[in-house]
Amino acid sequence: MSKRSKIAELTEKDADKKITPVRWEKFLRYLVSGFTVAEARDQANIPHAAYRVCLLLDEDKREQRDQAMHEYRRSIWTDEIVEDILTNIAAGGLAGATIAEHAPVEIDNPNQSFYSLMRSDDVLRDKYDLARQTQMWGMADEILQISDDETNDLIDDGKGGMRSNPSAVRRSEVKTKNRQWLMERLFSKQFGAKIQNEHKVQVIDHATTLEEARRRKATSASKHKEKLVKNIMPLITQTIESSDPGE
Repeated sequence: MSKRSKIAELTEKDADKKITPVRWEKFLRYLVSGFTVAEARDQANIPHAAYRVCLLLDEDKREQRDQAMHEYRRSIWTDEIVEDILTNIAAGGLAGATIAEHAPVEIDNPNQSFYSLMRSDDVLRDKYDLARQTQMWGMADEILQISDDETNDLIDDGKGGMRSNPSAVRRSEVKTKNRQWLMERLFSKQFGAKIQNEHKVQVIDHATTLEEARRRKATSASKHKEKLVKNIMPLITQTIESSDPGE
């Protein structure tokens, strides 16, 4: 056994001595009751160093601690409260403000508590995701309404006529772009810009290409031969005639 392994073993044994089963059960009960980790640890008389070593080396205890904290959050965030929050978010309410408004009074940091609960609750996370997606569809309607609203596009020019109102137009543009950006970032599959590139693929028949190349080569050779014969034949005839003994 290596020196490091021996140290780890001794440290684990030391932590086990200081965190007895009775102390650990008491610690979990305090967590379920709503105590913070530090408060529950002090109430159960568990040293901080031993607690850290214990969680580092014992995965089961980490899961027990997380489950105890989840049970407490689930007990204060009742189904009725959660349903009100999700309904308001789906209707277009700001998530942070909605959570803070409906949070139980005993929670110091509502958003942190709610999102911590959501991370450990798959069902709640799916419901929240659906509420957010419904909110995005509502934003799609808002974009159309903002774009079609011409109320402040023209203002009095002070001369009995009307002139364009650039500030109102820019403001409407900012509103629509902000909503579009949020929709694309949260749900890119439903609302993201889809760019389809068309690729033209040319299929090459190599056998046909090779045969055509051979025909061109043969034709070129034939023409070259005909040209060569045409240029040489007069010279051959002249040579034969000049060497004829009958002359």
